[in-house]
Amino acid sequence: MRFDWRKALISGGIALGLFLLVFLAVYLGQGLARAGAGEGPAYEGWWHAYDILSNGCFAGGAVLLGFPALLWVGRTGTFDVFSYSFYRLAESFRKSGEKRYATAADYHLEKMERRSRNKPVLWPYFALGAIALVLAIVFSSLA
Repeated sequence: MRFDWRKALISGGIALGLFLLVFLAVYLGQGLARAGAGEGPAYEGWWHAYDILSNGCFAGGAVLLGFPALLWVGRTGTFDVFSYSFYRLAESFRKSGEKRYATAADYHLEKMERRSRNKPVLWPYFALGAIALVLAIVFSSLA
């Protein structure tokens, strides 16, 4: 099996974007809430900025470590019966009466075969999540 740099870079970019989205939401949300209440870093001292940074890094790291876990649950076929029911519902609105899958078992086998051929690259999520949690611990100790 050959290492695919393209998949790794795309996965790393998605992981970084997901982290930045969660981090900025927490950081800006808490920063603006504290500044509006008169207790932001400019009013209480610079150490409150570390508290906000710690919260943002922890939330982003937790999301990055939780995303591969949810992906793993989905790839084991846990939700195939539910997705098959939605697939059949959408199929019922088509004009042609052809059924692609006769039973839910056929759908599940097809999906498992596709999953075995197309494996995601998850190490960027674990690496960035671990770095974010270490940064959260560092910022928390500085606060």
